[in-house]
Amino acid sequence: MTGEGPNDQDEYSVADRAAALQLLRQHVTRRYRPRLAMFLIMTAVLGGIFLASKILLHYGMVVMWQRYMAADAAGYILFLLLLWLWTHVEAKLDDWADVPDVTDFNGTHSTALPTTAEPGLFDGLGVIDSLEGVICGLLLLIVALTIGALVMYNVWAAPEFLAELMLDAGLAGLLTKRLARIPPEGWFGAALRLTLPPFAIFTVITAGAAFVLCLGAPQATTLMEAVHFIAAKNHAVK
Repeated sequence: MTGEGPNDQDEYSVADRAAALQLLRQHVTRRYRPRLAMFLIMTAVLGGIFLASKILLHYGMVVMWQRYMAADAAGYILFLLLLWLWTHVEAKLDDWADVPDVTDFNGTHSTALPTTAEPGLFDGLGVIDSLEGVICGLLLLIVALTIGALVMYNVWAAPEFLAELMLDAGLAGLLTKRLARIPPEGWFGAALRLTLPPFAIFTVITAGAAFVLCLGAPQATTLMEAVHFIAAKNHAVK
């Protein structure tokens, strides 16, 4: 008799987590325009990465790939901060009176999948007729596509992300007393699990592209400087 209570609660928590996430996702989508909010957050994050890179360059970090790694790390910290602010500030300002009880929800949980990234802008090298120029152009295209993929992934999955962050912050208890029994995983752990992998891939690709470009233009401190140097070198060879 004494062992049934905890087991029943554990089974209930696991079974109802998916339903709670779907309920929160519907609420977040209906009330907040989460994709617009995520687009604004990502715009601020990319601006923060650019600004961090400029500041690091100003203070002497001239090695491009190292500076990009540091700037991406700073941008990720800003991203987590903005997500935390959105999750907690919006939850405190929200009116949960119109949210139905999770026991009224009979749908199934579906995970939002990222769409294929839209191509980014590519500033070409003009007429590319050397292997070095082709590699440079491909690297710039890969960087542009990576930036587009990161933004599109986070924007498309925003309703799922933000709902899960609310649940794992312990805010689902605002819905019903039954949902309050679902143990949250913790906001920080959920945020890392949901957002760190795509940001890590983004950092590896951008820093890796910068590293390869530095091999052909070691004195370059930015991607465009590397492009101009390689283009000038190709022109001089002609």
